[in-house]
Amino acid sequence: MERKALAVELKAEQEGAFRATFATFGVIDKDGDVTLKGAFKTETPVRISAWGHDWNAPVIGRGIIGADESAAWVEAQFNLKMTAGRDTYESVKFSGDLQEFSYGYDVVQSEPGEWDGRPVRILKALEVHEVSPVLLGAGVGTGTDRIKSASFADHAEYVLADVQAFIDRSKSLADLRAKEGRTLSTANRSRIDALLEHIDNVAGDLRKLLEDTDPKREEAEKAALLAIRLSVLRDEARSLGVT
Repeated sequence: MERKALAVELKAEQEGAFRATFATFGVIDKDGDVTLKGAFKTETPVRISAWGHDWNAPVIGRGIIGADESAAWVEAQFNLKMTAGRDTYESVKFSGDLQEFSYGYDVVQSEPGEWDGRPVRILKALEVHEVSPVLLGAGVGTGTDRIKSASFADHAEYVLADVQAFIDRSKSLADLRAKEGRTLSTANRSRIDALLEHIDNVAGDLRKLLEDTDPKREEAEKAALLAIRLSVLRDEARSLGVT
């Protein structure tokens, strides 16, 4: 099986979804190959492998191959319920136009030839087994577009999960030191104390946000304002002798 890496063009409809353009047709890539239009079977499912074609790791996503006159791509989804899937998603999103993808394939049909005056291998038919994010590849003419960010609810869940993980780790560390007849170090106690202070500040900001955006509070303020206006109107009416 062979592998070929290209930069990635990412497009998304939901969080963790992306579109990766993994082949451009009719150009000489960095491997000295030219892939022809029609080399890929479209509308076929494909695996998204762990970083760098790690076949010993679980699959972190899946997608569908598509193509047009100039390129082939995969419309795919990272499995965000997996730690590896979520970490890869965050890395790809952060890397932006620096991110590249590679695809593992078998050559079904090829022949030696010449392209733009250079000897090349012309790839006519390929079977793609998996697509994987990599550091560097052989891509030509592709780049990052966008990848879907976390929803508000999912972001909140991630934050809570990270906080809970830190709490669990702190407890484990404290239990381990207790078994050894030791206590938490001064440095770690200071870190936890600083974190608690920050959490208290954040909690206060969130409570204020809820109070400021409380629909009942807005209704109460409107009712109070209306009562003030009615009171002013009554005073004006009395001053005019109207009862």
